[in-house]
Amino acid sequence: MNRAEFLKEAADLLDLTEPLTADQVLADITEFDSLAVLNLLGLYDSIGVDTTPEVVSEAITAADLLAIADGALSDG
Repeated sequence: MNRAEFLKEAADLLDLTEPLTADQVLADITEFDSLAVLNLLGLYDSIGVDTTPEVVSEAITAADLLAIADGALSDG
């Protein structure tokens, strides 16, 4: 999975109608709640990233979500 695919998958999990961009502030997304964090944990698990709800909850922007997945994503 590359960075663009990750952002698309995350947007789908958040039920967003607009694309998720790296500079998007997560606090501005009403759907970014505890259920979204759990869904994102499943996404991380699917790409082999071991993280915790606390780490995902502390993300400020979508770029922070990408940083958690750092080495598991290709550059595309």
